[in-house]
Formats: sequence, C-alpha cells, structure tokens
Amino acid sequence: MSQHTYTAITFAPVQGFIEKSRKLRDLYGSSYLLSFLAEVLCRAADADPNCDLISPALVNNAKGTPNQILIEGEFLQAKKIFFETWQIIVKTCQTSIEKYYLTDENYQWEREWNAWGNYAWEFFIATDQEINTVRHKLSEIKRERNWIGINWQGESSSLTGHDGIAWPGMDGMKPDHNYDDQIRQFWQKLNQYLPESILDVGQDSEAKKGEQLSIPELIKRLVLLNDEVNWPDDEKRTIPKRITKKVNQLLFPTKSQNDYDRIPWQLSVRPSKSFEKLNRWQDNEWTGWFMGDGDKMGEYLQSLGNDNKKLKDFSHSLINWGKELENRLDNLKIPKVDNRIVYAGGDDFFGILSENDESKAEKNQSFKPSDCLVLLYQFHDQLWQKGLSDKLQEKYHRPLMASVGFVWAAPNVPQRDVLQHCRETEKSAKNNGRDRLAIRILFNSGNHLDWHCPWWFLQDLLESYCDREGNKNWTHFYNDVAVLESRHAFSKQSSEVAQALFEIYFGDEITQILENNVRGTDSRTKIVSDVKPETLNEWIINLAKVGFHLYD
Repeated sequence: MSQHTYTAITFAPVQGFIEKSRKLRDLYGSSYLLSFLAEVLCRAADADPNCDLISPALVNNAKGTPNQILIEGEFLQAKKIFFETWQIIVKTCQTSIEKYYLTDENYQWEREWNAWGNYAWEFFIATDQEINTVRHKLSEIKRERNWIGINWQGESSSLTGHDGIAWPGMDGMKPDHNYDDQIRQFWQKLNQYLPESILDVGQDSEAKKGEQLSIPELIKRLVLLNDEVNWPDDEKRTIPKRITKKVNQLLFPTKSQNDYDRIPWQLSVRPSKSFEKLNRWQDNEWTGWFMGDGDKMGEYLQSLGNDNKKLKDFSHSLINWGKELENRLDNLKIPKVDNRIVYAGGDDFFGILSENDESKAEKNQSFKPSDCLVLLYQFHDQLWQKGLSDKLQEKYHRPLMASVGFVWAAPNVPQRDVLQHCRETEKSAKNNGRDRLAIRILFNSGNHLDWHCPWWFLQDLLESYCDREGNKNWTHFYNDVAVLESRHAFSKQSSEVAQALFEIYFGDEITQILENNVRGTDSRTKIVSDVKPETLNEWIINLAKVGFHLYD
C-alpha cells in the first residue's frame, strides 16, 4: 500500500437526475442509485490490496451511502469501475424491456440508451499526501464541471426540452414527423405488462395510459421492482438482483457462481414504506419536507486530522445513525404523522412528512404543520442530539450541530420546485447562524413565508405563545402585526414596537431570553444574525406570519 497517498472521489449526475424527479418513487430511486454507485466504489476499494477505505464505512446496507469517498492509497480503477457499474444498470433495464416485457417491438433506440450509459455522470478524483489537501483539491476539480450533455429530440411527459420520451423508434426520429400515436401505443402496451408499482398512481385509468417516461425516469422506476424477470440466459431474478450479480462479477471475477449469491450486500431498493401510496395531487394534501445536515462538517473533519482510525470511527458512527433513522423516527410514534426517509447518508438527510392513515380516518381532525414540528423537536433532541452529537462529543470532544430546512408545501407545487425550496430553506438555516430550524410555508402560487429559530429556543418559544384571552389563537398576533405594518410602525432605527408586541404574546421570561441573546449576554447560538433593529423586527414579523400558518 502507498504509505502517504490519499484518494478522494465524488460524482454527480449531469442533468439533474434527482432534481427532475417528478414522483416521490422517482426521487427515491435516483437517491438510491447514487448510494448504490458509491457503495460499489467502496466495495471495490475495500477489496483492492493497494487501498484502505477510510470513509464512508461499510455496513452491509447500500441505502444512504454518501458519494464522498476517501481512501488511503491510489485507487487506479475507480473511474472504470464506476462507469462500468452504471452501464450494467442501464443495460439491465434496457434488456428487461426488450427481452422480457415487450419482445415483439422493432427496437431502434440503442444509441439513446448508450448515450445515457456514457454521458449521464460527472466523475471527480484527486490524490495527495495529506487528507485535508486532497479534499481541497477535489473541491477545486469539481468547480471545472467539464461534462457532455445529451441533446434530445422530443420531450417527456413531465419535463420539457431536455429528456426525450423513451420509445423503440427514438433513433430514427425525424423533425417533420409526428410520432405521437406510436409513442402512445408503446407506452399503453408497456403499462399493461409492468407491475403496478411502476405506473401512475392516479385512480383514473387514463392517467396510467397517458404516462410516458424518459430513459432516466424509466431506469428509476425499473430498479424499484421486485418482480422476477426471465433473462435471456434462462436465469430468473429481479432487476435489482440481476444488477447486483453483474456488478459482483465485475468486482470479483474469480468467484464461483454460488459465491455471488452468498455476498451479503444486495441492490434492494424497495422502499421500506410505499412511496406510491403518497400522492400529493390526488389527496390534495399539504406535506412537510425536511432536509438538513451537520454544520461545518469540513472543519469537523479537519479537526480529526490524518488519523485514519478516528476518521473511520467517525464515518461508521454517521453511517449507522443514518441507517437506523427511519426506524427510530417510527419508534417516536408521533400522532398524525407518517414519515418517509428518502435519503440518510451520514450527516445528510432528507425526508417527507404526511398525514397517517389513522388521522385521515378521523375526519374531524386536520393535519397541520405544527404536527410535523412535534416530530422535528423529537428528531433533534432524541435522535440527533442524544443519538449522535452527544456521542461524538464524548469521543472527539466536539459536538455536531444540525441545520435543517422544513418546507410545508401546498399540494399543487411541482415536486422539483419543492426540492429547490428545501435546498433554499436549509441554506437559510445555515446563513442565519446554523444550529437551527428554518421554516418555509410554500403556497400553490409559489409565494412563500420564511422564519428561522435556533433549536435550543424553538420549542419553548412556540409553546409559550398565549393571546390576550389566554388561548393559543395565533390570529391575534398575526392581525396585530398586519395592522402595525400598514401603519409603518416598525422602524429601521428601533425594535421597541416589535419587542413590546412580542412580550404581550410570549411573556416576560421568553422576552428576557430573547433580549439577553440579542445583547450578547447569552452565550448560546444567536437567535438573529446581527444586532440591527430591522433584523429583529423582521424576525418577529415573520414569526407572526409563519406561526399563524403553523397553528391556525
């Protein structure tokens, strides 16, 4: 093994493979594929005698494997293995349609499938003698963003101008021809053969007949199937297991046939909860989306230096935490709330909160974002703080704080827009001081309201609210702010009006905590980013507006 050489690797899809996922199961499939590709690289590095995998840790569970990989030694085969693995995934999905689901078509689409096999990813790799330096070099290489885009003809049902609809005649399309009938007939036939889980979940049968997918959308759906396929070599396996076998043959060519079936890790991407069940449009439901990660992770890793053992232990702690996140959220048993974890890769996590079946059955109860907040309180206090940060503090004498964005999204906002709002809201949490929850109320129009608060103050603040009549009706606070805004009562030079109003609804104790923190006599995470009166005014005004939508 090279004694003082480190290799850092990451990769990313070139055409918004995740961002353009229209359906929740597509989002799950694309996130899982990223994790699987990272897992393959980790397995290959772990098996290479010239390499020592430092992070991420291997825990026999591909779900949530981060795509930031650090290895001691030179991993010369990394890029080759990565792209050959992706091509196995693409080819397996293509073959399942041609040789099993629809065998009587005249397929002329090889060029388009090959294009997705060859040009779907950016791959970045750097080597150096120091761990911190190799990470910095990798970041510099990523800035170049040198990739080849695919110029498609046509468009998919969900995305315009970028991804072509997958159909057998793709190679021979001519600009002056109309192929609508052929495309529609192909998808109607394919939808008859594919299992229900791949189809549109609308109750109207016409919705299923009309759904037409691009090649990447189709791949995301196919890798979620546990339907057994009869392959050309007479083998009967699900698509995920076929992919796993082919990848294991790539990584371990000297193993026997029986050995491949005994390898413990498998590409098994069926969600632990049904993503097909959750249909935001059909149910006309508002849903909660949360996205976050650890604060200043780069600084945290730098503090561990070049100590391989510490880095491995740290990675193992993060991966195990992410692996158990969904089960631990379930164990919290928060009333009304059903959680679905899309991705939990170490300190990065992303999930969706919706109304559970029991709450839906009780039609006299409405599902509110405040119900989601109860889960998020417990997530931070029980799962993040006690389940991860305190343990890291004990081991490495440094806690790991979390910034989380929570978006309460109206049902008609496109999913790709919701994803962008999640990223912006998480970024808002970081930009406004970290170690906090940022909340965005997102309306169908695309308009939104934002507010943020440190974790240590959040629950006490919101639960201390009380109107003049001793009730929890946020309408009074909301209306008072609206009237004062209309009269231009909030000044850039003073926050006295806002603070006086705050004291009326939150009481002396909470007001004193706020004032001490703003003045700097409280050493905890800052509530607002600076001491300007207009900043505090804005924070209190936004609290009234967001609080009204959280609770009323």
